[in-house]
Amino acid sequence: RDVRARRQANLEFLKSCDLENRETGERIDLISKVMGSISNPEIRRMELMNTIAGIERYAAAEGDVGMFITLTAPSKYHPTRQVGKGESKTVQLNHGWNHEAFNPKDAQRYLCRIWSLMRTAFKDNDLQAYGLRVVEPHHDGTPHWHMMLFCNPRQRNQIIEIMRRYALKEDGDERGAARNRFQAKHLNRGGAAGYIAKYISKNIDGYALDGQLDNDTGRPLKDTAAAVTAWASTWRIPQFKTVGLPTMGAYRELRKLPRGVSIADEFDERVEAARAAADSGDFALYISAQGGANVPRDCQTVRVARSPSDEVNEYEEEVERVVGIYAPHLGARHIH
Repeated sequence: RDVRARRQANLEFLKSCDLENRETGERIDLISKVMGSISNPEIRRMELMNTIAGIERYAAAEGDVGMFITLTAPSKYHPTRQVGKGESKTVQLNHGWNHEAFNPKDAQRYLCRIWSLMRTAFKDNDLQAYGLRVVEPHHDGTPHWHMMLFCNPRQRNQIIEIMRRYALKEDGDERGAARNRFQAKHLNRGGAAGYIAKYISKNIDGYALDGQLDNDTGRPLKDTAAAVTAWASTWRIPQFKTVGLPTMGAYRELRKLPRGVSIADEFDERVEAARAAADSGDFALYISAQGGANVPRDCQTVRVARSPSDEVNEYEEEVERVVGIYAPHLGARHIH
């Protein structure tokens, strides 16, 4: 409720403000700029769905296969547990949680830590995966991850086994761990985007979820979206993150450039290919133009250029601002 009140207050503030160009004196409504950006839930959802569809098209072109992974933290990170089924289901205090009283941020750190171990194991075994991660809360506010990943068909089983091993490394012998802590499902070609669409919608704006109920709470999925975004904002947990893919920041900066205007003369054809792909909203083509999946950032075709600003954050650290794009292979000094 407090988060909703703050958001409404922020909205009213934005409606009362204008942006003015110091050079031309032109003024526009601030709210119109905000609603035209990914701060608008509808635009954010559409960008994510386009990203997912692009990832799937790229995977199909590469001959890669998909998997849907769910990672859940050990029971000690959960303050409550559900007992019973259907109408007799009740929620009880989890006494195993009392010793540490972990909060959602602690559980998120745990999941990030085991994911880091998994990635290290992938690297040690010459395995590569890429895709999208979605974070959402259980009924008790503890985060769990859904991951749509793609990889070489010959690597899928080994990747799943590595992930299973690290997911169950801590308290893996507790009751229900093998069933609840790690789940893996093979995705049929062409069905990945549709499979994860519900998770995107219910964590942003509830689009197209009329009549569907949440498995944990029994509440309409359309109504849970506001609560989920408030939870993510409160605990500062990123809801969505690409894995092993070119940066979304560069994609968005390229889309800000004038439509249909080539930058080949200013940079080269490689950079222009990335711009054209972003301009047309073809994320599969953008991945290819950036060098493909699992390419180090310094080896990608286009990166975001940043410059120190005069401001500092709440920790007295220097804040960098985005000033454009550059191509690492042409030198960091050439910024558009």
